[in-house]
Amino acid sequence: MSESECIKKVKIDSYDELVQIIQGKTKFCEDLREKFIFRGMGDNAYELTPSALRKDNKLDDFVDEDFKLTLALSHEKAVECGFAKEEKYYEDIKHYPVNKYGQLIDEKVKDYAASWEEFQCVKEVNALMKFLSYADRVGLKVPNNQKVRQLIEHKTQNPFHDEKPNWPDENYYELIAIAQHYGVPTRALDWSYDYRVSLYFSVKNILNENYLTSEKPENGILWAFNYKYFKPCYMLENKSYCTTYYRPEYNTNPNLNAQKGLFTFMIKRVWEDAKQPFDKFIEDFLDNYNDSGRKMPKTETAFYKFIIPEDEKPNILKELYSEGYSEEYLFPGYAGVTQTIENRVKLDRLINRLMK
Repeated sequence: MSESECIKKVKIDSYDELVQIIQGKTKFCEDLREKFIFRGMGDNAYELTPSALRKDNKLDDFVDEDFKLTLALSHEKAVECGFAKEEKYYEDIKHYPVNKYGQLIDEKVKDYAASWEEFQCVKEVNALMKFLSYADRVGLKVPNNQKVRQLIEHKTQNPFHDEKPNWPDENYYELIAIAQHYGVPTRALDWSYDYRVSLYFSVKNILNENYLTSEKPENGILWAFNYKYFKPCYMLENKSYCTTYYRPEYNTNPNLNAQKGLFTFMIKRVWEDAKQPFDKFIEDFLDNYNDSGRKMPKTETAFYKFIIPEDEKPNILKELYSEGYSEEYLFPGYAGVTQTIENRVKLDRLINRLMK
């Protein structure tokens, strides 16, 4: 399925136009609020890639400094990783001890991973277990999943030895959702049931310091994903393409409740490459879906990609503030109130400068 079939792009000219389209009050599409979830991005250069898999990810900042694994690699994979030279071919699997940065180290490490992709998965588990351990120590509410909790006090680096499951594993969904919301890089993508919440995140970059004098993106993006069409854990025969979504308990997270948030996961085997953006992942899924003799109905669309011109962002943010989509509601608490006061002054100042 081509991108034009998978993704319908719409460049909007105003806030009112966007609202009319999403609410199904034009001939362009049906009301999207029932079947679609939304994600806002302030720069059209950003991709739908989970934080743990981005090129500039901060995962290493959350992984133990003494984290070490031995990578068991074929010659082809070792060349890809820069550990072997192409002309020095070997047939057997060779072992390459590495630190958390993926750098070769001169020591024996008993624990191993069977691929670079598995190494990445183990690092993500390590970061999650640190988050779980520290949060639990200070009495914060954490998931009470025994399969996950048993890893807290064990130094086994790789939990995937005995089996090669999908990742993320559903036992970790709740932990991943909490960790993601508080800044730990994970494989979750944040979405909202409320398009106005996501639209806020598409335009709020105009409040950054030195916005007028710094290099600005060309556009912002509001993604809409048809999550109800893609059933959780749906898998094609002999294929591992799969997506699912997860909504955590709102009663323990005021921010998530206010933002009507949920998460999507791209589910892969631990040895599979998972660095492709979410829209490309869905596109590949649909290609295999079509090859199997089934097709996505013409009445359904996987994604809408609303393109928001940079010069329209101040007007949109002003409208959102007028409708109550401001920091004191999206981030409940004193900090959100303070941020609202500061940001409303910034917005007024910015609009006045742009009008001159």
